[in-house]
Amino acid sequence: MTFFLFIVAILVQLFAIWAVFYFSLSRTVGSIVTIVVAIASAFIFTAWSLLLGIPLILLSLVVLIDPLRFNLIT
Repeated sequence: MTFFLFIVAILVQLFAIWAVFYFSLSRTVGSIVTIVVAIASAFIFTAWSLLLGIPLILLSLVVLIDPLRFNLIT
């Protein structure tokens, strides 16, 4: 059962990423949606979903915070 919930949580997170790009959300809204979905899937489905959720949260924070983004570009 845990494996099934893990797969569902990963699919939900991937669907959220797809929706952010499909609906062309702004940088701020897309980052917030991704962070909320990653945390919510950890609470609703299984904590193992953070295997994909933590990298998504970190990438969203890099996109959201200007100094981090500028330091990675240069």
